Formats: sequence, C-alpha cells, structure tokens
Amino acid sequence: GEEQPTTVQILDGVSPAKSAPVRVNIPVGSQFRYSGGGTTVSQLVIEDQTGVCFDQAAKDILFEPLQMTRSSYQNPLPASVGNIAKAHNPLGMAVALPRGYQSMPEAAASGLWTNPTEFSKLMIMLMETYAGNSSYLSQATVQDMMTPVTPSIYGLGPQIKQTESSILFMHGGSNDSYRARFVGDLSSQNGVIIFTNGTNGSALINELWPVFKPLL
Repeated sequence: GEEQPTTVQILDGVSPAKSAPVRVNIPVGSQFRYSGGGTTVSQLVIEDQTGVCFDQAAKDILFEPLQMTRSSYQNPLPASVGNIAKAHNPLGMAVALPRGYQSMPEAAASGLWTNPTEFSKLMIMLMETYAGNSSYLSQATVQDMMTPVTPSIYGLGPQIKQTESSILFMHGGSNDSYRARFVGDLSSQNGVIIFTNGTNGSALINELWPVFKPLL
C-alpha cells in the first residue's frame, strides 16, 4: 500500500524511494560493477525516448509483438491478475501476505513478471536473430548484446561465456523470495530457464542444473 517512487525519484534517492542516489563516481569504462542502478538509468532513457512508462514501452516493443500476454513490468500487479507464483521464505512459508509478493518499483532491474514459457519466446527470438534467421531486431543489435563490454563479462544485458564450441548468454535473478536462472546457447539454439518462488530456490536450481547442462 506504500506510494511507489518514480524513476527519477529512485535515481535521485528521494522519498518515497528507499535507495541511495545513483551517481557516476568512477571514470566510465575503467572497471566493472554490476549495477541495478545503471539498469534504472537505461529505464529512464527508454521512458524519455518513448514518452510512456517502462511497462507500456515493454508492452509495445516486446510483449505484444512476441505474444507474451502474461508478461508485465506493472508493480504491483492489478488485483484482476490471478495465478501468481507467490513468494516463500527459507522455511517454505508464504510471505508478504495477503498479496504474496513484494512490489519492486525498479521496473527494469527487478520488476519483470513472466513465466518460463513466455520468457522462452524472448530467448528464441534473440538466438534466431543472432543467427540471421529473424528480422524482429537487427542482427547487428543482437550481436552487440552478445558481445562482452570491456572490462566486464557482460554484454548489453546478459552475461557472456565463450566455450570451446559456442557462446552462452545467461543471467540469474534474486529478488525478494524469488530465484531464477537462464542460459542460452547461440550455436545449438538450445536454452534452459528455471524460475522458483522461494528464498531457497538457488539450491533447487543448482540441484537441477546437472540434468540440463548437457543440453547446452
């Protein structure tokens, strides 16, 4: 029921935001820092360029064209949205009741609602475009996404790992009581997506990973 901060309030660290201001305090490109705040800067750029909120921009640019009908950056979700995987603590008990989850105002960094089936549509589009078999995005754009930005191991979004036979793109997720991981193989175009709704989800992902790893 708390007031949600705007993107600018989050970046400036002013109420009702509860985070510190996001500021550049080292020379750009001099070292790598994983930055949710940096992702929020990207969110503001998208909102400024499109003239709409980030959730609407995502709907217009990605979700509707890719038929991701159950995906949203709206937080909190409307009461009419049902069948939600609610969050659980380390003891397996539901938390943040009665709603069942903590609302994340930093939409681009931590506010995506989706499921593995719909998220796979995005991954498939990226892998097909990288290989030149889809024209939804330009091949050059996706190749930029899949190229590490020095001095980091991340491209424009995902972590990138070069193997003997391919390039993998991947990312993990850890928000409130949710844990997730996805990996895509740009050569085979196989992928693995595991979403969990518990604080102990990372342990489950690690337990399952040996089963899925041979697919990549």
